[in-house]
Amino acid sequence: MERLITLLKTIEEDDTIPVKDVVDQVFTYTIIELACELLIDENGNNTRYVDVLRKNGFGVFPVERDSVGWLLGAIRTSKGDIIYG
Repeated sequence: MERLITLLKTIEEDDTIPVKDVVDQVFTYTIIELACELLIDENGNNTRYVDVLRKNGFGVFPVERDSVGWLLGAIRTSKGDIIYG
């Protein structure tokens, strides 16, 4: 979880990353992999880790749902949303 938060803070703090290019950054793929690993569990949404991200200032919300739960989620940064799932 610490690695995910560190990468997200890098996006927030790095002025060389333009807003529109946040999803094109190489480390964004690592963020997506970590988010899928940490934020998705057998019930769909691992609320424990979602809460940790929210407490660190990152919005986490569903992009698409079904009757079971979240199909796609997103992490909101000041440079754009990162979709995972």
